[in-house]
Order: sequence, then structure tokens, then C-alpha cells
Amino acid sequence: MVVETLVLIFLTIKLLRREKREIDPNALVKLVEKTLEKIPAALDAKQPPAISSKEFAELEERINLISQRGTRLNTGLLVKLGNVEYTQGNLSKALAYFKEALEHAKSSGDPITTGICLNNIGLVYADKGDADTALKYHEDALKIAREIGYKQGEASDLGNIGLIYAGKGDADTALKYHEDALKIAREIGYKQGEASDLGNIGLIYAGKGDADTALKYHEGALKIAREIGYKQGEASDLGNIGLVYAGKGDADTALKYHEDALKIYREIGYKQGEASDLGNIGLIYAGKGDADTALKYLEDALKIHREIGYKQGEANQLGNIGLVYKGKGDADTALKYLEDVLKIYREIGYKQGEASDLGNIGLIYAGKGDADTALKYHEDALKIHREIGYKQGEANQLGNIGLVYKGKGDADTALKYLEDALTILTEFKLVYGKDIILDAIEGLRMRGEKAE
Repeated sequence: MVVETLVLIFLTIKLLRREKREIDPNALVKLVEKTLEKIPAALDAKQPPAISSKEFAELEERINLISQRGTRLNTGLLVKLGNVEYTQGNLSKALAYFKEALEHAKSSGDPITTGICLNNIGLVYADKGDADTALKYHEDALKIAREIGYKQGEASDLGNIGLIYAGKGDADTALKYHEDALKIAREIGYKQGEASDLGNIGLIYAGKGDADTALKYHEGALKIAREIGYKQGEASDLGNIGLVYAGKGDADTALKYHEDALKIYREIGYKQGEASDLGNIGLIYAGKGDADTALKYLEDALKIHREIGYKQGEANQLGNIGLVYKGKGDADTALKYLEDVLKIYREIGYKQGEASDLGNIGLIYAGKGDADTALKYHEDALKIHREIGYKQGEANQLGNIGLVYKGKGDADTALKYLEDALTILTEFKLVYGKDIILDAIEGLRMRGEKAE
């Protein structure tokens, strides 16, 4: 009886294998097309496309089978596959798909798809922390859009260049590009683009500490998203408004907006947005001192990011959980989470995240009284921020290093680092951390005057 069962299992496996071998590659391509039909060609880094973990696993299997049979995928599918890999946090795979699609588009004389590929490649390099290479690709895409008179593409490219400058901490240049993008979007009646540009401008004003102006732009974006029935955009705008209120210290209003955003994300089944918003709600509870509720939301967010395979989101939530444990005084647990974060960021090549996490680990060691180890982590973080040109991050780490030297009693070295941090914050009109730096400098100078 056992032998017969084994024989049956063996025959079933053979039949399944034969069935796989006999699948028509064209039929597989049609299945891939069906899975990707709702995935846009042009990538939006702030609202990337999402598919379920089950769909992604099936997609990967079908792509492998197609590859084994030597069947070539068309340019459109290559672009969409790159977008999906980008969403999963697989930046190297996304880049490979986009570059292959770019070659196809160039050889077939398709300028619109060429521009889309250049733009998407720029977004990947931006996520990898290589702002200069990202800029080059976005500028090449912008040049093509202008040459062929593709106004929607021009607006999109201007907006993405704006995002690069914002990431580098150059808010004024970023603002100029976003305003140019907004002007074009309005001229051509591209309402979704208009809403996106308004939202990006709002984020810049929020970063500059001008909450009222930020709210004005985010509310304008929200109004348009509701008018055109763009639910994902509506949820994103609600979340951005929530972040502004959180920054103003109005936790209850912030919570209301984030909960409204969460409701929409769940209604439309956008898991990545749901996870991101759960994380934001968790951070609000952490700010209110309710660590247990914060952890619940953050762990729910982490679970979703893992289910959909979004590695960057997974790392973000692990980091947030680590910081909550740091706030609870549990440095060892915090360190464990932050080290897991560092591993993921290094795996996916996300340099800005890596630098930020190194800085957070440095803060843990500083809190434990291990100044030398803290300095090592902060200096490693500073090196990366300088390499990628992220000015806010550079200022943060200069400030952290200054505070460590202050704690060691080395006032002169502390003052040098803190003043360097203040110079960057002032030059680029950045507000985050400025009060802490100013207070530390003032305290050191007063101490020096008393010593004299």
C-alpha cells in the first residue's frame, strides 16, 4: 500500500513537471500581462504600485519559466516589472529591468518610453542614495520631454528633480522645480499631477518649519484628489496633513487625519499605504508617551510590510520599534532592532537609511555612556551623508558628534562640530534640530565665559 502511494506521488510530480514544460510561453506572457495590467509605466516614488505577496510570488515563477524558454518580454512589460521590483525594495532587479527596457525603447525609436525609463532609473538611484546620478537621469528625461513637447512628462520630470534637491536639503531649488511642474500641470489640466505638486510643495514648507503654508498646500492637494476621485492621493494628502499637525504638537488632530487616511487605504486595499499610516499613528502614540499602544501599531505595520515584501518599509518600522524601546529605556532591545534595520538597508543599498540608522545606533551608545563607540557610528553616518549630499543628515551627525564631545568635556571640539552643523542648517534654511544646536552652543559659550 505504501509502495503504491509512493508510485502515485512520483507519477503526479512527473505529470506536473511535464505540464510545466508544455506550457506555452505566450500563454505565460499573457498571464504576466494580466497581473501587471493595473501597474503604471511611469513610476511615482511617493505612491508606488502595489501587488499582493501571492501575486508577486506567482509573477516571479512565471518570469523564471519565460526566461528558461528564452522568450523576450516587450518593453512595456519590462518597465512594469521594474516598477514591481522597486515596490518590493529590490532596487538592483528594478534597475536591471529599467535598463533593459531603456535599450529596447532607444533602439525602437520610442522617445516617450525612453523618457519614462530614464525617469524610473533616476528614482532608483535616488533611493540608493546616489543623488548626482539620479539627477543626470532625470535631466536627460526632462530634455527628451521638452524636445518632443510631452508636457505631462516634463512636469513629472521637473517634480522628480525637485524631490532630489529636497532630499539634498536644498529646499529653495526644490521649490523652484516643483513650482515649475505645478505651472505646467495646471496649463495642461493634469489634475492628478497638480495635486501631487501641491503636496510636494507642502512637504517642503513643512520641512522649512512653515506649518501654516504647508497646510495650505496639502489642503489644496486634498481638495483636488477628492474632486477627481483619486482615493490613493486623498489618503496620502490626509496623512501629510496629519504629519503637519503632529509637527505642530497637535497629536489629537494628527491622529484624526491619520485614521481617516488609514480607513481609505483599507477600503482601496492599498497595503503599503495602510502600513505606512499605521506606522505614523504608532509614532504619534510614542510622542504621547503611550509606548505600548505605539508598539502595537508599529508591529502591525511591520507585519504588513513583511507580507507584501516591502523591505524599505520593513526596515523603517523596525527602526521605529527600536526607537520606542530606546524611549522605554531598554537600550539592548533597541540596539537589536536597529542592527536588523542596518542589515536590511545595506542589503537593498539604501544609503540614506543606512546613514540614519548608524546615527541612531550612535545615539544608543551615547546613552549607554560609551562615547568612543558612539563617535564611530556617528562618523560613519556623517561620511555617508556627505557622499550622498544629504545636508540635513550631515548637519544632524555633526550635531550629534558635537554633543558627544560636549559630554566628554571637550568643549572646543564640541563647539567646532556644533557650529559646523549650525552653518549647514542656516545656509540651507533647515529648521530640524536647530534649537537643540543653538542651546548647546549657547551653553558651551556661557560655560567658557564663566571659566574665564
